Amino acid sequence: MAVPQTPTPVPEPADPDKDSRSNLLEYALGTQPKTSDASTALPALARNGANVEFTRQRDCTNADLIYICESSDDLVNWTLQTSTRVSTAGRIETMRATVLAWLAKKFFRLRIERPKALPEISARRIFARPDGDSIGGTSS
Repeated sequence: MAVPQTPTPVPEPADPDKDSRSNLLEYALGTQPKTSDASTALPALARNGANVEFTRQRDCTNADLIYICESSDDLVNWTLQTSTRVSTAGRIETMRATVLAWLAKKFFRLRIERPKALPEISARRIFARPDGDSIGGTSS
């Protein structure tokens, strides 16, 4: 009788297809981690009058990720930029942040974060009465 094998987890920073994108970034952008596709789905910059537009994609099915678009004048201090949805095609959503940049140089980055799981909460709680005394109790 054959025993099913459990897939080996692949670390998020790994890059098995050697396209300079980590597994986490491939997952976030909706690209394939085992297929070198370095030219697709990368964030893009474009000048639009006095503004710079930072356009990027996101895979809508990845509810476990946080996409953070930031800009900087000096690569040290970063400012969060609000993105708006430009279009949706299947599960891929195109987002754009627009920044006034007519006098200053601007740098942009896209950070992808996967929040750590919240710690389990103990079933035992301590309730406080209005007079400040504690009463032991358990949650239901």
